[in-house]
This record gives sequence, structure tokens and C-alpha cells, in this order.
Amino acid sequence: MAPPKPERSTDTVFLKASPEEIEALLQDQAEDPQASIFQSLPRREQAEAARVRAVPKLRASPPPDPPTSMVVASLMRWTWAASRFRFGMQWDTMRGVSSHQRTAARIKYLLTSMGSTGIRIGKQISMRIDLMPLEVSLMLAALRDEKPPMDFEIAMERVRAAVGRPLDEVFEILDPEPIASTTVECIYQARLRSGRAVAVKVRRNGIRARILADIRALAFITRFDEVLGMVRPGFFKNLRAELLDLATEELNFSLQARQQTLFRKRAKRDRLKWLTAPKIHHNLSNDAVVVSELVAGVRLSEIYDAVDNNDFDFLARLEAMNIDRVKLARRVLQAAWWATFENLFFIAQPTAENIVVQPDNKLVFLDFQDCGTMSSGHKRLFRQMLTTLADDDVSGATQAIVQLLSPLPFIDVYDFNKRIEAGLWYQLFALKDDEASWWERTTIGVWRNVLRAARRDQVTLRLDVLRLMRSTLSFDTLAARLNPDLALLDEFERYAIHADRRSARRFVEDIEEKRIEDIEAELVARFSRVTEGMARAGLWLETAVENLPVSNLALSGKAAYAASQALRFFVATATLLGSAIIARFLIGNVAGWEASLIDHIKAICLSPLTAAALFLLFSLTLRRILFRLEDKGDD
Repeated sequence: MAPPKPERSTDTVFLKASPEEIEALLQDQAEDPQASIFQSLPRREQAEAARVRAVPKLRASPPPDPPTSMVVASLMRWTWAASRFRFGMQWDTMRGVSSHQRTAARIKYLLTSMGSTGIRIGKQISMRIDLMPLEVSLMLAALRDEKPPMDFEIAMERVRAAVGRPLDEVFEILDPEPIASTTVECIYQARLRSGRAVAVKVRRNGIRARILADIRALAFITRFDEVLGMVRPGFFKNLRAELLDLATEELNFSLQARQQTLFRKRAKRDRLKWLTAPKIHHNLSNDAVVVSELVAGVRLSEIYDAVDNNDFDFLARLEAMNIDRVKLARRVLQAAWWATFENLFFIAQPTAENIVVQPDNKLVFLDFQDCGTMSSGHKRLFRQMLTTLADDDVSGATQAIVQLLSPLPFIDVYDFNKRIEAGLWYQLFALKDDEASWWERTTIGVWRNVLRAARRDQVTLRLDVLRLMRSTLSFDTLAARLNPDLALLDEFERYAIHADRRSARRFVEDIEEKRIEDIEAELVARFSRVTEGMARAGLWLETAVENLPVSNLALSGKAAYAASQALRFFVATATLLGSAIIARFLIGNVAGWEASLIDHIKAICLSPLTAAALFLLFSLTLRRILFRLEDKGDD
């Protein structure tokens, strides 16, 4: 039998009480015995710092919706400008002087007449090289984005909000004259209290609302063109979505700062001592302000100008800095391929103005406004394309390109492959010819051939593929201008050797950092995943074999589409006539017209307005059906 539990002594209640408090407490217990359980216990005093709840500093804020009045004003300006552009294009066609050069000139005039935001949107539209000739795209990308500086007091208010302290506690000197001023930002040079030179990039106040208002206006205009049948339905669908995404990324300074930091760290991880980016001071930056290291050196554009103008003094200065154009061209390509295949992202629109060259051919990338990402599978396909071209395997390169463009619409894939393959053979001859022009020995011809085939079969390209094309076109051009004798495929094979070495080194370093127990557990887990993958692959293969006829059907459904459009036309016609008859009947009763229902029906059916409305409806329906019938594929 367990001994009885000792009763709790009431003395423990009074350990920290004074004699007077004890006497008062005993008196209360005598009056109410149950009151002895309701007593205060001693509590730990919290530190003052723990009571202050700091609000976390958000890295980015969503862009505000532009006011309706701003959208309407943008719509009116863009509608007027687009109308003048279309009239000019029709006038050129009527005179027989239409050409890509005149189209590019008219687009340039249209965008520059819309101001700095028009130029900025033009540079974003230039990414859609599948919707316009390559000459027009390159012209739009080359538009110079310059604007007078923003109000200095407004800029400093934004900087104060970013640093969270008075400016004189952070900066020793801050130059009020910006070193660069664009539609989106102003960049000032300064020196911190630590003595380090920095660049302070400040986003303009209200620029997000203005650009988004212009984009919404363009979205309305493109939808209107589709409704009127000026282009096929959905022709601008991807452009509208991607233009908004591009603008959002370009205005997100936090994303750009993070990408710049990752670029710098990963280049250092891979021991690329000749490649870097300015260091970001994250504690002084936010979504509207970025403070980064101010790097010294010469811009790549200055080297081009010196070569084109035979500036021997500047070229001698480059030689004193141990800058070799041949080696520099090689490193430009190496940096492009490293970012595409080994980094998390690549730079989609590199420019010579945003690349600084330091002594010993060291490259510093300044601009990360427009970056692209690709899946591992797409990276392998792009690398396979270059590898097979280097091995003179045009068929393998064609297959890689077609898979990179997938999924394809209902087209004749065989003819599509043959057109791309025929163009690749011609381009391979140019790539291997030492006497060919410098631009012929780049990927310009490869992508031009792909774009021509895609435009012919109306294949819409994804944004990541377009960014990849634009990136390779730009980097190849930058390198070839430095070294016109550049052998692109030989340089890629050189890069592949170094990339394999870096991959092996990363694998060994990863193994060395792990314990034996962790390695064994990882091997078991990988073996389990491989087993599960093989089982799923077997199930997929069985299903594919059983449903092979269904999986390879080329039925496009043109007849069904035409029937559905015809049915919609008849329903719309009946709705239109019925609504008009009912409206006229009700108006006649109110106005006291002496007419029967048959008279109202005759009046509506014989009205010229009704005939015009039905003709317009029939024209739009017929145009949609014709667009669908032009698609490749057999019923």
C-alpha cells in the first residue's frame, strides 16, 4: 500500500510575502476557505528590447494599379499614334516602297513620339523577335533611353527611406549630378563614410504607374485589332502577358539586386577570377533604391568606338592595361555560356554600355534588369544543338531545336523540320568558312532561319526561348565585333572542356564536405528514386504503346471549328434581330404607332443598318474561319 501523499504546506505560498501581507491573507482565508487557491505568483520581468516588435523590411512591394484617368489618357495617345502609323504603312504599300527598313523607321518614330515610356516599351517589345523582322527588333533594342534627371530632393527622400538614417551618417559625399538618367532610374555616385565609392540607383517616382498604364492601353488596342479581324484571334495574347511580366521585372529593384549578388557569388564559386559584378550593399537598399560598388575601368562600348575611329592613343592605353581584344572576345562568349548552362539565370539583353573591362581582360557586368531562366531540360537541348553543330550533325541540331520549341501547334512537323534543317545546312557552311563575314559566323543565321520557319507556320515562341535567342545574338555580336576572325564552334568546344572540369570539381568538393553516413544515405535514397522512376517509365511505355494511334492523331478539328463559328453566327444573328424587333415593337406601342408585329419584323429585316450589322458580323466570322483553315494539319 502506497504511503499517503503529504499535504502541501501553506508556508510555500508566503515565501516572498511580508508579515503584514501574510496576516491579511490568513484573515481572508478564514472568511473564505476557497480563496486560498486564487493567488498571484511571481513572474519574470521581460527585457525592454523584447517588447519592441520590429516590422520586417519588405524586399519588394507589388506595383500599384494605375489610375483610370491615366489609362484613358494613355489609350488616347497610343490610339492616335497607332492610327498614324497604320496610315503611313498603308501609304508605303500603295506607293510600292514598303520595306523592313521603312517599317523600322516608322516604328522608331512612333515610339520616340510617345516619349521616354514609349522608348522603354519599345525595348521590351524588341524581345518578341518572332513577331517582327530581325532588323526591326535590333533597331528597337538599340533605342537610347535618356531622360532629364528627376528632382534631387525626391531622390534623396527615397535614399533616406532606404538607408533608414540621416544621409550624413552614411555618405561622406553624394554628387547631386547623376551619372546616368533613364526613364526608370537615376544613378548617382557617392562615397560612404568608410571611404568606398558607390553608385546609388534610385527609381523614379510614379514610373511604375505610367508604364503599366501604357501597357494596359496597348493591351486594349491589340485586343481591338483581334476583334476586328486585322490579325488572327489570340495573335497578341502572349505579347500582352509577357510585356507585363517584363515591365514588372524591370521595375523590381530587389530582384535585380538579388540576381546581381548571385551572379557575383557563383562566379567566385566557380573560380572565374575574370568575371564578376559590383557588390550590393543590401543594408542600404530596398525596392526603390540600390546602393552598389562603383567599379573602375573602361566600358566595352568605348573599346568599339576606339577601334572604329582608329583612336591609337586609347588603344595604347588598352595595351598598357593588358587588354587583348582576342582574349576579351573569348571571355565574352565564355561568360554567356557559363551564365546559360551553369548559372541560375542568364542576361537576356547585354549591351556594351553595361559591361566594364578592367585590366587583364576582367569583365564586370553592371545591368541585371532583364534576365532569363531555363529549365535543366531546355539547357541540355540548347547545349545539344551547339554540340551537334560542332560535330557537323545538322539532323541532331534540328531535332534539338524542334524539341526546344515544343509544344508545337497542329502543323506539318515533317515540313517544319525539313525547312529548319535546310537552313541549318546553309548556316553550317558559313560557320565553317573562314572567309565568311563575321556576322555569318555567329548564331544570327541559325536563329534567323528558325524564326523564318516559325513565322511561316505561325508557331508562337515562349518567352524563355526568345530571351535565349536574344541573349545569344547579343553576346555573339559583342564577341565578333572584338574579333572578326572568331570561330564560334571552336570556342564552344573550348568552353565545354572547361565547363566539364568545373562540374567535376564541384562534384568532388560536394563529396568532400559530406560525412560517410550522409553519403551512404544519399546513395540509398537515389537508388530508391531510380527504382521508382524505372517503374513509372515502364508504366508510361505500356500506356504509350497501347494508345499509340490516339497519341499520334493529327486531327486539327478545322471542320468542327468552322461549324462552331457558323453556329455562333446564326445565334448572334437571331439575337440581334430579335432584340431589334422587340425594341421597335415596344417603342411603337409607347409612341402610338399603328403597325402590326409583321410590319415591325419587315422594317427591321429591310433596314440598311441591319444589313450593315449582319455583313460586319458575317465578315468577322468568315475571317476567323479562314485563319483557322490556314493552319497546317489534315482533318
